[in-house]
Amino acid sequence: MRELRGRQIGYIPQSPAAALNERLRVRTLLKESWKAHENGAARAGFFEELLERVQLPHSADFLAQRAGQLSAGQGQRLLIGLLSCTSPAS
Repeated sequence: MRELRGRQIGYIPQSPAAALNERLRVRTLLKESWKAHENGAARAGFFEELLERVQLPHSADFLAQRAGQLSAGQGQRLLIGLLSCTSPAS
């Protein structure tokens, strides 16, 4: 199970506030998730594509928002996107 958790199986709580640091900006959460799971820098445009896949805006204003400012649905979609950072080819 240890091989599967975090790579093939993820958990999205009903309340994303339980899993997101509400003080961190969306941009920071994306970068930190990438650094935790992958080596090197993300390719250009990766985070924009990731946010688009989970139907979130990739504008500078959205990336500058703190996680605590997101609605519950946006938080859940962001968590799904953060889980996607472990598989950049998907």
